[in-house]
Amino acid sequence: MDVDESDEELYKLKFSTLFVLCLALRSESKLRFASKILPQIRENVKRSMNFAKWLVKCFCNKHTINELVASCWNTESGRMITSLLKLALRKVMEEEKPEVKKISKLIMEN
Repeated sequence: MDVDESDEELYKLKFSTLFVLCLALRSESKLRFASKILPQIRENVKRSMNFAKWLVKCFCNKHTINELVASCWNTESGRMITSLLKLALRKVMEEEKPEVKKISKLIMEN
């Protein structure tokens, strides 16, 4: 089943994701918020290539990685964020796999 990828729905999904990444995982009651929102975000990452690409792009900045993963004060939050990013990377890799193989083949030939 595909996800509704209209601009309005993607906007809501992105907002929810930023909420989880920036607020809920840092708050005292992080588990209460994250446990309700994170599973839905993970499902949407699995189903929506556009959303998965957006999430990967969010982590293309070294400051984002430092803030949310490397310097994360709570190891549980860091693991949740890392697992979400890993899921998005796997989804994006599905689409990019033929291109990666093509480039690898060209490199090996030269």
